[in-house]
Amino acid sequence: LLHGGNDAASARYIFTRLSPLALLSFNKNDEPLLSYLNEDRISIQLEWYCPVIPTVLVNGAQGVGTDYSTDIPSYNPLTLSNNMKYYIRQEDERQRQLNNPTSQPKQYPDVITLEELIPCYKNFTVEIKLLDNDRTCGVINGVWSKLDETSIEITDLPIGTWT
Repeated sequence: LLHGGNDAASARYIFTRLSPLALLSFNKNDEPLLSYLNEDRISIQLEWYCPVIPTVLVNGAQGVGTDYSTDIPSYNPLTLSNNMKYYIRQEDERQRQLNNPTSQPKQYPDVITLEELIPCYKNFTVEIKLLDNDRTCGVINGVWSKLDETSIEITDLPIGTWT
């Protein structure tokens, strides 16, 4: 949403496709197991996708319902992927130790540590500061500079702020 949703395509444009970058979120080996939708006897897209990382954490989400609201920030897909590898490797190692308590721990060179999840937004250059001990509350500022006595220049708005 570049303009608060005012830049959405017209409803007459009904054909869509995933970008090459988005396709990296899905394992090609899963496709034969999934169902395709058909339109005029043409296979158009998968009925649903099975991502390899939680896309709600990549895209973020906001919603309001009866007695409920949510605001999930966006996170860096590489950080999410590394953290998922870390947890999978930890679980693999735990299972190996349960099955064979005398075995030596296996080394996984591609995953070293769990990375802190800090909100991340494409082309947003301002530092996001996490405030509390649980690292669940934070501050996202904009960037401005004083040009002269009567003018300021705003170069970065806080996330979620529209002009």
